[in-house]
Amino acid sequence: MKISNFLILTVFCFSSYAAIPSSIPIQQDARVSAEKLLEVLQVGKNYDNAIQQAVEMQTEIMNKKNGSEEQLAQIHENMKSSMEKFSWEKMKPMFIDIYAEVFTAKELDDIIAFYESPAGRKFIEKQPELMSVTMQKMQALMAEIVPDLQKRSSDIAKARNVAEVEKAKAIMTLPAFCKITGAMDADDSTDISSGKGLANLLAILKISDLSELTVDGDAINIGDMKTKASY
Repeated sequence: MKISNFLILTVFCFSSYAAIPSSIPIQQDARVSAEKLLEVLQVGKNYDNAIQQAVEMQTEIMNKKNGSEEQLAQIHENMKSSMEKFSWEKMKPMFIDIYAEVFTAKELDDIIAFYESPAGRKFIEKQPELMSVTMQKMQALMAEIVPDLQKRSSDIAKARNVAEVEKAKAIMTLPAFCKITGAMDADDSTDISSGKGLANLLAILKISDLSELTVDGDAINIGDMKTKASY
C-alpha cells in the first residue's frame, strides 16, 4: 500500500505518543495481528521511502536558497538526522499500538484475510495506479476551478478599490475643516476642498480632476500613476 503524505503528517502529530499512557488496554493477540497487517500492507517499506522522499524534497528546496556548500551540507545532515528519529524501526511499535487499540484481534484478522485474498492483493498492487489517476482527476478539476477563483478574487479586489477611491474622493471634497499641510506651495494649513489647496493636491496626484481617480481591474489609477491597492 502506497503511503501518502497524510501518513507523514500523522507521524508528526503523534510524535509524542509514547509519552502519553494509553487508557485503553491492548490485548497481545491484537498486537500480533496488527503487526501482521502492517506487513501485509507493506507499510514499513513505503513509510521509509516516503521519509526519504521528504528529505530529498526539503534538500532540493534548501539548495535553491542562498548559502555556502558547507552550510547546505550541514542543513541536509541535520535534517536527515532529525528524520531518522521517525524511521519505521522507531515508529513501528506506535503504529502497532494504534491499530491494536482501534481494532480487535478478530477484526484485524478479517482485514488481513481480505488483503491476502486475490481481491485484496490486487487492491494493494493497484495503489500506485489509483493514486496516479486520482492526481490526474484532481489536477483537471483544479484547472476548472482556479480560473473561477481568480475571477472572484479579482472582483473582490476591484470592489474594495472602488470603495477606497470613492472614500478618497469624499475626503477630498469635505468642508473647509479638512486640511493638508506643507504640500508644494500650500500653507501649513490649507483647505483641500477647493481653491489653491485642492489644486495643489491634484497636482501632487498628477491629475486635473478628482474624476481621474479610477479603478482599472484590481489596480487603482491616480492620474498617470498606477499602483496596487494596499489594505
